[in-house]
Amino acid sequence: MDKRVDAEILLADPPRDEADPLAAWRALDLSDRSPLCTELLEGLEREQSEQGRIDLTDELGSYPHGLTPEMLGWFQSRIQPVRTAALQHLRSGFGSATLGKTAMGRGTLVEAERARNQQDRLMAYHRIHSDLRRNHHERIDERDARQREFEEARAEHGNRDPVMTNPLLYWGGLIAVVGIEIAVNFDSLLKLPMIKSGMFAVGMAILVGLAVGFAAHVHGTVLKQWHYWFNSFDRTRVWKASRKVAIGGVLLSLALGLIGWSRMFYVMPLIQLAEVTGETPPNLVFSILFMTLSNVIVYGVGVIWAYFHHDEDPDYPPKRLSADKAQAAVATVARGINARLKEADDKAAHREKELDALEKAQKGSTAWESNSKALAAFRAVDRKVEAALHRYRTALVKHMTEQGLTPRFVQPLVTRDDAGREEVLTGAGYLGRPITLKLL
Repeated sequence: MDKRVDAEILLADPPRDEADPLAAWRALDLSDRSPLCTELLEGLEREQSEQGRIDLTDELGSYPHGLTPEMLGWFQSRIQPVRTAALQHLRSGFGSATLGKTAMGRGTLVEAERARNQQDRLMAYHRIHSDLRRNHHERIDERDARQREFEEARAEHGNRDPVMTNPLLYWGGLIAVVGIEIAVNFDSLLKLPMIKSGMFAVGMAILVGLAVGFAAHVHGTVLKQWHYWFNSFDRTRVWKASRKVAIGGVLLSLALGLIGWSRMFYVMPLIQLAEVTGETPPNLVFSILFMTLSNVIVYGVGVIWAYFHHDEDPDYPPKRLSADKAQAAVATVARGINARLKEADDKAAHREKELDALEKAQKGSTAWESNSKALAAFRAVDRKVEAALHRYRTALVKHMTEQGLTPRFVQPLVTRDDAGREEVLTGAGYLGRPITLKLL
């Protein structure tokens, strides 16, 4: 930005009336084409990203969380000084009001105290989990690494959850398919002239059933993961998938060929009997094909079963399993901090009750109505700032997409269960998160 434009922006700033900071705050021009918003949008070209990755502000500061570096710089330089002065003036207005006859003392800006109470609770969570990290850093580092991998994979898949295969359910269903295949083929295999015992027929039926079941498993899985295997620049994937499909195809062909051959020995006696009795004999080829259709149906059921019980990306579910396993390992050592977490929750809950009583008492103050109107006017400007920041976010996602980048926004999280987690958001996910200015 050249000096002339910068000077225009500075001259366009509202007069900082020290006697009435609220008036200076309300006078901020945050319309689409205002100098302030124009300066914010100029940060698009300066926004730095690592192959589409941008780190966002966390919840521990007085500024809103979810801001990019350029958004934070603009907020701190152009908005926060005016807002801090206005907020302090607003606090003094509430603090100078005498409470009603039913309570003693002065009033306070309860919404700001609630925000401070919530912030203190988040800070307590952060301190408690920081102690946990110092004592068990190896497990937590492993958990964070696995969780980061999963979150990045989740962002790449549009924030959808992976299809997790339940081994007992899946293999139980596939065994049922094999069992049906065995039952369908047993009588036909028993007709083969070289099979002289029922146990031999059972063994052959089991082998055929396993071949059909394996083919259904392989083909259904590869079909679900077709894009992963065949639409990739990694030629090794194509070779692996082709080899799997070929092996499954050979086993299926051998199984159907053996079954078709055995069906010939099953149908031939029926044809001979029809000729002896003078009835119309069944067509040999049609009969074999019709009976073999049952095997194709069983195979198709197995393919569908495999298709719906696997994820389209075979690398995605294992990352979820690794993250869950690492999380469980941390959970075993995190139980010792529950008492400290409960203490932080109890302290915050007690403070909330005090603020409820204080707010109820100060509603009887003569200045309550005017102070409430001043607060509403203050928050109305907050909404305009939030809207300006959201417009920048929208322009940023569009700008990154036009540059061929895949936007990934890393949002640090502070929660009761884990104060060191990161969440990776897609462009759409980031735009869906609200930006809220804090009364701090």
